[in-house]
Amino acid sequence: LVFHFCNFINGGTRGSVTPPLTSEGDIMQSNLLNTAVGRPVTLGRVMAVCGLAVAAYATPQYAAADYAFANVGVQYLDWTDKTVSKTSHSGLGKKKSFPYMEIEGGIGGNWGDIYGFIDFENPGKDPNNAADPARDSRTAFKLVGRYKMAEVSGLPVMLYGRFYNFNDNGFTDQDRMLGLGTDVSAGKLSIKPFVAFRNEYKTNVSGKANGGMIGFTASYPLQVLDKNVRLSWWHDTEFGRKDPLLVMADGNGNRVTGSSVGHNGGIGAFYNINKQATAGISYRYAYNKLGTVGLSDGLIYSLKYNF
Repeated sequence: LVFHFCNFINGGTRGSVTPPLTSEGDIMQSNLLNTAVGRPVTLGRVMAVCGLAVAAYATPQYAAADYAFANVGVQYLDWTDKTVSKTSHSGLGKKKSFPYMEIEGGIGGNWGDIYGFIDFENPGKDPNNAADPARDSRTAFKLVGRYKMAEVSGLPVMLYGRFYNFNDNGFTDQDRMLGLGTDVSAGKLSIKPFVAFRNEYKTNVSGKANGGMIGFTASYPLQVLDKNVRLSWWHDTEFGRKDPLLVMADGNGNRVTGSSVGHNGGIGAFYNINKQATAGISYRYAYNKLGTVGLSDGLIYSLKYNF
């Protein structure tokens, strides 16, 4: 379902990058309704996809959910001074701390689960900040789906799909993945490992197979002062990456070909102030990822409103 959805949104073909728009409202609408790598997404097409999704998940098999959640939040990614300094020599992979708004949600049951978010980074800023591209407004969208196909020795065998799209002033990085996953638990600890093949598209580099990924998400709930706290950890390891998609900047601002292996993840703690509000802090890390050779890391402070 995830990949049919993404292919439909993409129009099934790839063309030139959508040209820059003239107002923040136009840009936000474009980022929401276009992948910026295919022909423009029409409102009718979006409505058709949403209608099909609603129809599919209105059946008893998918309507039964063990959980569902949705929230909107404000977050701030505070890169370490070392990360800011090492990436300041080049426009490629340049990092500065920034705020962002996030809409997040998910649903799950004995059939599997779906999770997604959309981030609006540097909201209200110019999408084409010539003086400092690291201050551009940007968008990031992620959709993950897992479908239970079978059960072996008490472990579910899940079909795993992921779609990720990042836009920054005409630059697009899009990742499509298909693989297998499962669920492992021990007491309150829940781990969802997966392995998947990757297909990636970047501006000026046509979509192509780009190795694979192995990773997991893990969570552990506990009580602190009679309040619910959730510890979480997500990690991705990319392997077998191809050179045309590995242009990065080293610590001196030189453009180099990065390693075929890269890591990306975050470790966080989230405190439920009450039913409507959640505060959190996360350690964000990446190695040979995000356009930079070596380690990039920082802290994310978040405040979310739960629906």
